[in-house]
Amino acid sequence: MIDKQLALHTIGHFSIDAICAAVIFRHVSDPMFLYDPVYYSDDVEIKKYTLMMFILLSIISFAFRPLAGIILDRKPLMTEYVSWSFVFPMVAVLPFLNIWIKIFLLGIGNCLFHAAAGSAVVKKSSGKAAPLGVFIAGGGIGTIVGMTFGPDPLTIPVLLVLLAAMLALSFEFPDTVPLRRTILLPPINRNAVFFLSLCLLIRSFFDYMPFTELPKTNDAVYIIIFGAIIGKFVGGFLADKFSIRRTITISLIWAAIIAIFIPATKFTSLWSVVHLLMTISIPVTVFLMCKAMPGRPSLAIGWAAACTLPGMIAPDYKFTDYSSILVMYTALFVTVALILLASKEVKKTDDMLKLLSAVAAREKQRKLQKINRNVSNPDQGRQ
Repeated sequence: MIDKQLALHTIGHFSIDAICAAVIFRHVSDPMFLYDPVYYSDDVEIKKYTLMMFILLSIISFAFRPLAGIILDRKPLMTEYVSWSFVFPMVAVLPFLNIWIKIFLLGIGNCLFHAAAGSAVVKKSSGKAAPLGVFIAGGGIGTIVGMTFGPDPLTIPVLLVLLAAMLALSFEFPDTVPLRRTILLPPINRNAVFFLSLCLLIRSFFDYMPFTELPKTNDAVYIIIFGAIIGKFVGGFLADKFSIRRTITISLIWAAIIAIFIPATKFTSLWSVVHLLMTISIPVTVFLMCKAMPGRPSLAIGWAAACTLPGMIAPDYKFTDYSSILVMYTALFVTVALILLASKEVKKTDDMLKLLSAVAAREKQRKLQKINRNVSNPDQGRQ
């Protein structure tokens, strides 16, 4: 069952990502922009300009998330940071601001929200991957809504109302103390972080591959995006129910099997299925990253996002025949191996955490017994 806090953070994620996309698409559809002599009647230039804004937004939002994570993991309360993350995009929509200032403010708000709200979701997840999948999927839905309805003049005002509601409700979120304040934590599992970082880096390029291979029609793009959203949503639930190893191995191997038919058929529906199967691993890798950095959920989420940045800003590339699609097969099987290796390393960290918890429990019990002896025999306690 999805609790209230997870639902609100997911809606907040939807709102933040939706307004980021809506501001950009509203700007490039504005008549004053379209009639600019530099861009007028030149779709290629408009697409380059739009891509440039998305790249800048991604760099600000993703590249600085590890730094935001390091700072937030040292803070005892998350409510104020979640609240501030809603303020930045609300200021960014002011009409008199330059578009690049708007992008900067949106990027800062997006960065802060993911680090703060993502941390809160992890702390309330009770060791499950499903809440992260639900939270991540909310952002995907927001992006597609912002892209689709952004040019409509009513979209941004509606999203502003939703952001204002999230800002008000954010003060109702219960705060949690970081784990580092309550128990002695083991160090970061560097082997697991290395495997997961490499996995995220490789997969970041293939997450955007279908957009260069298929005709850039709205139907093709939306079908693939919806497949990705579904994959993110169900990935955590499948991992919790069937184990991480089974979920990752089966989903990515099936993605490779189905992809073999794509060069011959060019079916958008097949790409949607492949993309769905590939994105099942997204919440799983983020979940494992959080476990590899115990007590540092903001840093883990921030680092996982930063690892995907190269694929987002890389130039277009195409896979159009059977020889080149073998590269994708190799990447998929390498991804499976890396996640399985990371899962094995994370188990060592889990075992260490259990040992530390047992030691802490015994120490607490010993102190309680000492207090009880002092209370029952105060003379002996004074001696």
